[in-house]
Amino acid sequence: MLKRQKFLGAAVFALFAGLGSAQAGNVIYQPVNPAFGGSPLNGSWLMQQGQAQNQFTKSGSGGGGYTPPTPGQLFANQLTSGSYSFGGTQISFEHVGGEVKITIFDGTTSTTVSVPAAP
Repeated sequence: MLKRQKFLGAAVFALFAGLGSAQAGNVIYQPVNPAFGGSPLNGSWLMQQGQAQNQFTKSGSGGGGYTPPTPGQLFANQLTSGSYSFGGTQISFEHVGGEVKITIFDGTTSTTVSVPAAP
C-alpha cells in the first residue's frame, strides 16, 4: 500500500511539474474590409454581400418589382386612432377604410380633414 501511495504522489508531482508556466500570445486584430487595411482579396466578396442586400430596396434592379412606400404612405399606415389636446385645441384621428380622418376642435369650431392612406 505504501508503494502505491508513493507512486501516486510521484505521478501527481510529475503532472504539476510538467505543466510549468502557461504560454500566452498576443491577440492581433486583422480587419476584413480592404478599405480599413484588410486583405484586398476580400473586396469582391464584400461587394457581392452588399449587392445581395440592396436588391430588396431598389425597384427595377432584380428586387422583384418592389417599390418602397413613400414617407406619407408609411405615416398613414401607422396611424390607427387617437387624440391629442393642447392649449384648448383637441385633435383626434382615426383610420377609416382607405383614409385617415382628422378632426380639429379649437373650442368653438370643428374642422374635419380626410387624408388618403392607401396608394
